[in-house]
Amino acid sequence: MYYLVKIRFESQEDSGKIKKTREQFLVEADTIGEAEKITIDRFGTGLSECFLESIQESKILDVIFKS
Repeated sequence: MYYLVKIRFESQEDSGKIKKTREQFLVEADTIGEAEKITIDRFGTGLSECFLESIQESKILDVIFKS
């Protein structure tokens, strides 16, 4: 099962202004809780703080990789 995870990163520019960057990721997991844990494990210890904005079940059934 796939989940669409929306996260926000915040970083401080040299001028002191807070810059917000939003990104979306497709996460393979069995539950919403597992998708949250996978995302936090991947991005929680980065250079800038990561905030989970939303997690929802994706309508995508499968991902076909190039061979």
